[in-house]
Amino acid sequence: GLVRRFAAASGFDAFYRSQSGYHAEVEEALREYLADKPVIDWFDTTFGRLRGASYRAVPGLLTGGHGFGTSAERRDGGLNVAAIVFLESPDPRGVPRPSARSLEFLVHELAHAYVNPIFDARVEAMRASALPLFREVERAMRAQAYTSYPIMVNESVVRAITLLFLRERATSADAERSLAEQRDLSFFWTGELADALDAERRRNSGRLEPQAIVDATQTVFTEWLDAH
Repeated sequence: GLVRRFAAASGFDAFYRSQSGYHAEVEEALREYLADKPVIDWFDTTFGRLRGASYRAVPGLLTGGHGFGTSAERRDGGLNVAAIVFLESPDPRGVPRPSARSLEFLVHELAHAYVNPIFDARVEAMRASALPLFREVERAMRAQAYTSYPIMVNESVVRAITLLFLRERATSADAERSLAEQRDLSFFWTGELADALDAERRRNSGRLEPQAIVDATQTVFTEWLDAH
């Protein structure tokens, strides 16, 4: 009720219509950048298709330099997956100029739709290898609002998957930049995990199966702790 009252008092509908030209420019900039980048095809090849999934990239007009991803199960059993993408390097008119950073963000957020269900079903199985690792980097994780070892696990694998994508579909400089940033964020094992997942994928004709992902992650976590 309060939202409806605000919309009426502020003339929101008229304001929104007045911005339609700007909205169209923003959408076209993102659409044009992504047109020759078959991200979903890469995920379908690597993980297999998500049943009944639909995907959207949504320009984040109100998110500043940040963004987020979300997914929701439909009543028919399908999945709506959306990535709210920050406006990268906007020009004086506020129209974004996307680069590999926007692509990296999109891949990261989409990866959660594939990775999270795998580990959400295996929280206890990951405890022995992930909890000690979380304790080693807990302060840095909590500073990023990653407040538990299951969240750290999901983020670790998503970042490794994103690095795999960048190595294959972007430049080596983009991949190295991303890897350095992950280490700065205390995801020190990202490179090793990406290598391990890539090895599993090559052994399985380009596919990553859930248990192989779990096994590789447990091994990398344990080996990293042993080495440090």
